[in-house]
Amino acid sequence: IQEVVDTGVLWARSCTSSNPAQILVASTVTSTHWCPLEIGWVKLNTDEVSSIRGSNASIGGVFRDSPASWLCGFSMRTETLLAGGTTSNRLQELRLIHQLLCRNWKVQIRHISRSPNKVVNHMAKIANDYSNNVKIFEDPSSSILGLLFDE
Repeated sequence: IQEVVDTGVLWARSCTSSNPAQILVASTVTSTHWCPLEIGWVKLNTDEVSSIRGSNASIGGVFRDSPASWLCGFSMRTETLLAGGTTSNRLQELRLIHQLLCRNWKVQIRHISRSPNKVVNHMAKIANDYSNNVKIFEDPSSSILGLLFDE
């Protein structure tokens, strides 16, 4: 575990020292519902779900524009849980985060509690229906529509 943490810290340092992109980190949750964005921004909300019964982990996400319109969503089963409830490959996740942060764009990272993040939580839960392939949703599925209006 320490090796993964150390590697993550080194990547973060190399990214912030060599990249002109701005990385903004909010240390607190600022709202309990979806907040509109400034014009020109795109919001990506993501969630991971672990299933104890099925021993799987999956992710889901939704891209929305400034007026909160659905741009696209995705679901994917990511890995199988190991004994003890840990997933098999956090290093891959850290590499992807590093690659995304090192792009020439402004990034803001904020933790949102689960209750106002029901749409992406649902997207992660339905990923177990799609093997390990990414399922892209250009339009929200009928099971998501009610949740979108609630947020």
